[in-house]
Amino acid sequence: MGELTVFTITSEGYIPGVVALVDSLRAHGFDGPICIGAMDAASEALHGSGVRTTRLDEPEGTFSSNLKPKLLLSQNCEKFLFLDADIVVSHDRFTERIADWVDTAPVFAVEGLIAPTDYRRHVWERLAGEQDRRERCIYYNAGMFAGILQRERSLLRRWKRLNETVLDPADRHFDNEDFRLPDQDTLNAILQERSHREIISLQPPDWRSEAIPHSPFLHVGGFRGEAAFLHCTTSEKPWLLDTIPPRQPNPYERAWIDHVDGGSTPISHEVSLPFGVRRWLSENMDGRIAVKFKQLRNRFT
Repeated sequence: MGELTVFTITSEGYIPGVVALVDSLRAHGFDGPICIGAMDAASEALHGSGVRTTRLDEPEGTFSSNLKPKLLLSQNCEKFLFLDADIVVSHDRFTERIADWVDTAPVFAVEGLIAPTDYRRHVWERLAGEQDRRERCIYYNAGMFAGILQRERSLLRRWKRLNETVLDPADRHFDNEDFRLPDQDTLNAILQERSHREIISLQPPDWRSEAIPHSPFLHVGGFRGEAAFLHCTTSEKPWLLDTIPPRQPNPYERAWIDHVDGGSTPISHEVSLPFGVRRWLSENMDGRIAVKFKQLRNRFT
């Protein structure tokens, strides 16, 4: 079994997410190399044991998610696992099983279902299709994917070319009418041509999206006891909070604070949080009382 390399991309604003991601990988047994695609000087300066950065020199305003295939194609490794910077790994066997699965096929995360007749699939086929579209319903999340780099080069090249031709480099979520989730939609434009025999996937509850906590797939999973990873897919990142929201922390937030608070971490960055937000994330008594007060105030105002 060849060595697995984990990749992510970050800018300064997402460094606290990377701190938790790296710590969660090490805490759950991954001791292989980690490569961080750095969008700026602050993220380029990150360092740690087994961690390296590679600068992505792109025009100001470029959306980092659109650079995922470009980052991977610039590297030299055997097996790769890409994880978004706002993911926390939560299972000891996740990376071990990924390294095994990619021997058979590339691995992607199922996010939901889009009908074969959905207008987006027709747009994707018109702009991206080089083969006949299969009757596919599955829609994949681009926050986690894995494979063997040499085998997946053609897929990554097509994905990179599509990002560079149908997207503006600065396209973010909902900016592009035909590719509302830009890099994710372009990936799905390519994957809709593949049969089920050409892909291995994880679906909920083997991963959790905190933007969609309830799913019809939450009853049966292949990872016993807990999800393989948690993905904070909302724009409300815990490290960006100025005040506490009127709710208890979600599972990603609980895992994130565990990995960045209270001790040394494998990466060289100290996460700063407002005192009240830190108490809320740690679910101390005064944090829980503050949530109840906010909920009552919102109810009556």
